[in-house]
Amino acid sequence: MAGFSINNLQIHDIYPSPVLSQNIHKGYGVKFESQSDSVNSLFNIISNVEISHCDFSQTGHYGIWIKSVGLNNIDSVKNTDFKILDCNFENTGGSGFVPNKSKNILVQNCSFNHTGSSVDSRMWKRGSGLWTFDCKDVIVQHNYFMNAHGPQDSYGAHIDYGNENVVFQYNYSYNNEGGFVEILGDNINCGYRYNISVNDGYRLDPNNINWNTKGKIFWISNYCGSVPRCPNVGTFIYNNTVFLNDTLNPEIYFWPNIGDVHLYNNLIYVGSYGNKIPTLLQNTSNTLNISHNIFFDSSRIDLDSDLLNNANFEDPNLVNAFSQGVNDPLLYKIQNTSIAIGSGKLISGSNDMTNYLNNNGGKDYFGNLVSNSYPPNIGAFNGDNISSYNPLKKQTIIAYPSVTINNIQLKSKSSKGPFETYIYNLNGKLMGKQLGEKISLINFQKGIYLLKVKFGKEEEEDLREENLIPVQGLLSID
Repeated sequence: MAGFSINNLQIHDIYPSPVLSQNIHKGYGVKFESQSDSVNSLFNIISNVEISHCDFSQTGHYGIWIKSVGLNNIDSVKNTDFKILDCNFENTGGSGFVPNKSKNILVQNCSFNHTGSSVDSRMWKRGSGLWTFDCKDVIVQHNYFMNAHGPQDSYGAHIDYGNENVVFQYNYSYNNEGGFVEILGDNINCGYRYNISVNDGYRLDPNNINWNTKGKIFWISNYCGSVPRCPNVGTFIYNNTVFLNDTLNPEIYFWPNIGDVHLYNNLIYVGSYGNKIPTLLQNTSNTLNISHNIFFDSSRIDLDSDLLNNANFEDPNLVNAFSQGVNDPLLYKIQNTSIAIGSGKLISGSNDMTNYLNNNGGKDYFGNLVSNSYPPNIGAFNGDNISSYNPLKKQTIIAYPSVTINNIQLKSKSSKGPFETYIYNLNGKLMGKQLGEKISLINFQKGIYLLKVKFGKEEEEDLREENLIPVQGLLSID
């Protein structure tokens, strides 16, 4: 079967009916299923599928599922050419998209929010935003993965087992219960690069068992559904930016016998207070190529010795100034004083775009060029140096409340004004000018703004965040 186009649909409230025991936790927005008979050499696949501008919500299980039956232990036959573009997955009981035994897959400009939802009792209540199983040549890029829930998995997006040439790049991962990176076994040339992760991995293990179901920053295993377990080849995790506030302490855990792992140029920023972040990298039958990563504040991370190779522990000077984190990828760029600038490991040497270990892809999260000749920045941002953010060190001006909807009040310890305030967006565009101690924001869209306050000969800057509310100790856009 070939040539399917599914566009501009709203697919919602998909649950099994009547409610029978064999139908528990079913319910799929779109399901592609092919049946093959390997004994009689009858192979059926589905190809040439595009799903775009569709909304999926309130499904018992997956939003989109590609399933092949009868192809166990046959790697040469796969469904082919699937594009999932500009789709929204909201409150799906399981994962948003799950491809099985498929190749040539592109997932781009999609939003996955509250996968593994439990808003209906008929839901599966567990799921990463997306995961690949026994797939080849998969690109997952420019997506938002947010608020995944569940007692297992439930990462922003994860790489299950039996895959080849799978890259997760240029994605934003926020507040996912399981964590940021999950890679299982029997994979070849698969990994994550140029992604931003904010406050992922808050799940606690119900039995308080180390290295079990607790949330994780990076997790690599050799699980492949059977015994003996299956190591990977060419696993890569490079040029990602990770931010964790003081309330979170997810693990970094590499199993034994996971093969060769390449962990470069990652910027990991954690708040200075709270419980220690545990790390354990097993060395049995592993080749660990780890270098040029930043860990700050490292005093809060129990760093495995393998993570110390060419590591840096200085403050990378993120633009974000909010200790609890901000749900906005623009705030995880670095300032022009950052130690991360030009300090990364050069990744080059191949013109093959799928040779992820020797071809850096040419661009960072924000679309800036990444050189093949000069060392990159550490983290997901490789653009031109931006002006330093200078918080109110003297505290001569106070703008409050910093979390607001309609207005803020200016107060100075040394002056009664007059105040002249210029309001800029994060791209440096002047959005407005106001006079006086009270600043009205009622006509501004929610987001982050830079205020430049002038009084007499004094000017000071501060970042202000609109329409944010605290949720369980986190700040998230309302």
